[in-house]
Amino acid sequence: MSRISKRLLMIFFVAAIFVVGVGTLINARHDIMDAVRDNPVSKTPDAVETVLQNDFMSRNSWVNLNGLAQKAMLKTVVKDPGKTVYRLRNGQVMYGLPKRDMKKYAGKLEEFNTWLRNEGVGFLYVQIPFKIKDDSYMPPGTHANGNANADQLMKLLDEKKVNHLDLRDEIEKDGLDWTSLFFNTDHHWRPAAGLWASGKIMKRVSDDFGFDVDMSHYDKDNYTSKWYRNFMLGAVGRRTGYWYSGLDDFELLTPKYKTDYDFWGKSKDGIKKAKATTRKQ
Repeated sequence: MSRISKRLLMIFFVAAIFVVGVGTLINARHDIMDAVRDNPVSKTPDAVETVLQNDFMSRNSWVNLNGLAQKAMLKTVVKDPGKTVYRLRNGQVMYGLPKRDMKKYAGKLEEFNTWLRNEGVGFLYVQIPFKIKDDSYMPPGTHANGNANADQLMKLLDEKKVNHLDLRDEIEKDGLDWTSLFFNTDHHWRPAAGLWASGKIMKRVSDDFGFDVDMSHYDKDNYTSKWYRNFMLGAVGRRTGYWYSGLDDFELLTPKYKTDYDFWGKSKDGIKKAKATTRKQ
């Protein structure tokens, strides 16, 4: 490469960095002001750095290009600052969890249970399911650890006689398809899975503590279902881009019975709250 070519290449890169830098500052100017205003001086640099990362000019396009390159290389483990993304054998993406000794957590739950009992209050610990049933979903040579941590905790709570409900067991009892419970690109479960879990929890609360619960409110047949196809990119998918993970369908469940509910949405003017009412169908 000639000296002129090298200079032209250097000028191109410097110009590109300048344009992206200025564009990022323009995009982030309001968020930077908020970060400076809302954080103490000691935390301001980290807060501003986070804002610049999130508001980086054309950030989503760069993330998507990187995801496309990772997919082209058939990579199932994508390193990301702070978090690693795993592509599962079922095509979903998820974060891993560190392996933990759950004795400390079991001890805290035992203390809380004892305190509540002395106050005449019942206690139920609910163990949520993880995105995968076991490590057979994981890329070769990797481990999720979430189920191993939960298994240890459940064993310790059994030993300590702490009342608990393991929703993983309920999934097995009901013969549910584990993969369909969770979004493909997010670590959260789908609305229908949340409704199912709510019903399991309320049934146990009713049985253990004598609450009068209308279980029909947790029956999916009492909800109208509307699907939005290729509608959302979850938190995990935003780390790798939709070319790597694809997009999720979203099911909106609306009660058929008469009820009032509130919902919140983010707009350019901040978080907005709205009310809605459904009439019995």
